[in-house]
Amino acid sequence: MGLTGWGCVAGVLGQGWKERYWRTGLVKPGDGARVGVELFGEIHRAFNSLDRSKRIRDNFKRHLENQERVDAEAVLLVADRVFAAVSDIADLVTSVVLVAEGENKMKLRPSSSVPDCLVEAIRERVSRLRNVTFICPPCEADSQLVFARRSGQIDWVLVASQDSDMLMYGVSNLVLGYEVCLGVLVLFV
Repeated sequence: MGLTGWGCVAGVLGQGWKERYWRTGLVKPGDGARVGVELFGEIHRAFNSLDRSKRIRDNFKRHLENQERVDAEAVLLVADRVFAAVSDIADLVTSVVLVAEGENKMKLRPSSSVPDCLVEAIRERVSRLRNVTFICPPCEADSQLVFARRSGQIDWVLVASQDSDMLMYGVSNLVLGYEVCLGVLVLFV
C-alpha cells in the first residue's frame, strides 16, 4: 500500500486506530441500502479464494507484459467468483454501483494488474442483474465512489481489499470489509 494507505491512516489516527474505529453493522433485505463496490477489490478477493491464485496472477501479469496468452479458464473462474459475490450483495440491497478502475495518466505505476478481458467478462455477467450498474470512470475507482457517496447516489462504499485511499478523502459510511452471511450483509465499518 502506498503513502495514502494503512501507514498513513495509522499516522493520522494514531496507533490502535482499528480497535477504536472498527465496528460492525448489518444490512438486511428491505433496508433499502444503495451500495458502491470497488471492482478490483472484489477481483483480488476472488483471487485469494482460489487454490491456484499465484499461478493465475502470474499468468495475468505475463499476459499484461505481452509475454503470454491469458488463461481463458482462469478468466472465467475469477469472473464467476466476482459475479457470485456481487449477486449475493445485489440480493440484499436496493442497488449496486460496481466501479472499475479507469485510466489514470498521473499514476506512477500501471493502474491495473487485471486483464481487460476479465473486466469485460465481469461486465457481461453483472449486466444480467437488474439492480447493478457497471461504471468504468475516467479516474480511479476510489474517486468515483467518493463522488457517488457525497452526491447521495449510494449509502455505503464497500471495499473488499484493504488497499484503499478513501479514508484520506474522509468519505462517510466506508466499509473496509464485508461478508454475506445467512442472508445479511455484515459490514466491518
